[in-house]
Amino acid sequence: MTYRQRPVRGPGPPRPTAQPVGVQNYFVLKSLWLTRPLGLVAVLTSRYTMDARNPGARREITALADLVGAIRLPSGAHQKAAGTSVVTDLLILRRREPGRAPAPAAWEQAHLAELDGTQVPVNEYFLAHPHNVLGELTAVHGAYRAGDLTVRPTGDAIAALVQALQRLAADAKSQGLGWAPPGPAQPTPRPPAPAPAGGSQEPDGYLRARDDATFTKVVDGAEQPHLVPRTQAAELRELLVLRDVVRALLDAEAASPDATPDMGRLRRQLGQRYDAYATRYGPLNRYSLRPTGRTDPRTGEPRMARIRPPQGGFRDDPYSALVFALEEFEPVGQRAAKAAIFTRRVVAPRVPRLGADTPADALAICLDTYGKARLGEIARLLGTTKADAREQLGMLVFDEPGTGRLVSAAGALPGGPLYVHLDLDVIDPSDVPGLRYPAPGGPGAADIAAALRTLLATGRVAAVGIACTWHVGHDAAARIGPCLEAALATGD
Repeated sequence: MTYRQRPVRGPGPPRPTAQPVGVQNYFVLKSLWLTRPLGLVAVLTSRYTMDARNPGARREITALADLVGAIRLPSGAHQKAAGTSVVTDLLILRRREPGRAPAPAAWEQAHLAELDGTQVPVNEYFLAHPHNVLGELTAVHGAYRAGDLTVRPTGDAIAALVQALQRLAADAKSQGLGWAPPGPAQPTPRPPAPAPAGGSQEPDGYLRARDDATFTKVVDGAEQPHLVPRTQAAELRELLVLRDVVRALLDAEAASPDATPDMGRLRRQLGQRYDAYATRYGPLNRYSLRPTGRTDPRTGEPRMARIRPPQGGFRDDPYSALVFALEEFEPVGQRAAKAAIFTRRVVAPRVPRLGADTPADALAICLDTYGKARLGEIARLLGTTKADAREQLGMLVFDEPGTGRLVSAAGALPGGPLYVHLDLDVIDPSDVPGLRYPAPGGPGAADIAAALRTLLATGRVAAVGIACTWHVGHDAAARIGPCLEAALATGD
C-alpha cells in the first residue's frame, strides 16, 4: 500500500534493480520508485526481506527510503486467508526527499542468532527491537529446511499489533519520519559543467580547439601546438565538437538509468551538429579512390587505393572512433545513415552490486570491480565482519607470504592446462578415519572439495589424480567419496 496525497508519479517504469532481488523485494522497490518523496509505503512481505544474509536488496531500499519501523507477525497470521504459516513482516517505509541524510535505523545486516540450539539469521533491527516481534522467536523443522524460524504467539496478537503501530507512529514523529503533504515541485538544478581538462588529464593524441583559432595535441602528457592547414581547420573544429557532444551523451547515459533532460538536449545537439557537418562536407567515413598502378591478378582489373580526407589529423585523436561510429556507412555508393545513438540509448549504466549470496560470489564481484581481493569489500557484500568473511572464504583465497594480502586461488595458478594431484592424506583424520599417514590439524574434507571446485571452475583442468592409503575397515571411502564426487561433478 502506498499512502499519498497526489497520484503516484507517472513517467516511465521504475529503474532496474542493481542486482537480482527476488519478486517480493522487486515490488517493494517498485512501490518506492512510484511514490513521491515524503510518501509512506506499507508492505507485507516474507521475513527474508529482512533476514536474508545478502544485504543487497536492503541496501537498495535504503538508497530510496528510510525504514520508519518493522513489525514481525506471528507464524500463521495468514493461515486462514492464504493457507500459509510463513513468517511475515510489516514494513513501513518513507520515501526520502532529496538532500536528506538517511535515517540511522540499523537494519542492513542479518546476524546469526542462537534459537533452540540452532543458528538462524535474524535481522539486527529485530534483535535491537524485540518488542516489535509479536511473539517468541523459535526454531523448528520447517517446510524447506531444518531450524526454520517461527514466531510463537504469546498473547493477543491484535492488541500487540495495535500497540506496536502506536509505538512506530510515535517514534516516526520524534525522528521527523512522519507523512507530510508534498510542497510544490522544485526544478532540480543542473550540475555545473566540468571544467575543461588539462593536457595531463587527457590521453596522448587528444586534440583541442583553442579560442585563438589554433589547436593543441597532447604529447607525452602535455599539450603541444598542433599545426593544421587553413583549409582543414574549420572541418577539424566541427569534428571536435561532435566528439565532445557524443562523449558527453555517452557519459550521461552511463551515469543514470533514467532518460534525463540533459540526455535529450545532448541528443538533439548531436543530431543538429551531424546534419550540419554532413551537409557541408559529406559522410564522416567518405573516401576517394586512386589508382595504385597495379593490377589484380585474379580479375585483371586495376587495383585502387582508398584515400580518406585528412580532416586536420582528426583520425589520430583517441576518441575519433566514437565520431566515425555515428553513421552506418555503406561503401557502395558511399551512403551513410545515422546510427542508433541519435534516437535511443546505447549505453546501460553499470549498477554496483550491493550484496552477495555466497563467498564465491562476493569474491567474484570484488575481483571484477577492483581487480583484487579486498577483505573489507567482501565482508560488506556478505553483510558480515572481516573475520567471518575470511573464514567463509576458506580456500577460495590465500594469504600471500610476506605481504599478507589476499590472493584468489584462481589468480595464483600458473597459465596453461592444469594437472591436479590430490593427496588425501593431508585431510584431518577426524574427517577420514583410518588414514595410514594422518595429518592431525589438516584441512577438512569440505575444504579440499572447495579447493578442487575452485580449480575445476577455471575450465583449465586437464586431469585429476587422487591418491590416498587407509587401513581396511574404517569406511574411509564412504566418508570421502560423496564429497569428492560432488566436487568433480562441477567440472562436467
